[in-house]
Amino acid sequence: MKQKGMTLIGLVMGMICIAVISLLLIKIIPVYIENYQVKQSLTTVNNLAMNANAADALEAESYLRKSLTKQFDMNGITIKDTAINITPQDLPVYNIDIQYKRVKSLIGNVKLLFEFNEHKEVTVGKQ
Repeated sequence: MKQKGMTLIGLVMGMICIAVISLLLIKIIPVYIENYQVKQSLTTVNNLAMNANAADALEAESYLRKSLTKQFDMNGITIKDTAINITPQDLPVYNIDIQYKRVKSLIGNVKLLFEFNEHKEVTVGKQ
């Protein structure tokens, strides 16, 4: 008589696979949610900048940096100020580049490294 079904070893291996996948999802999902919030912050700053009145390039850059930092604070995002690069393209258009890394510990000394590079063209003031 042939037996059908899963053995104890098969059950344990299946549970280990499910546990590893669950652990990866628990570590990865918050990082991508944070990246989504960074993208939303860039979009919000773009919308705010269209209504801003900046007299010169330095004032506009300062306004963009403060607005972006404020958006990050409201969303609970910690990105170093040096990771934000704001450069004028053709006034009043500015390029905002944000490059940052996130390292998440997986198990013991095994870590996951996530590198993000976000870019947005922002127009300051109405054209």
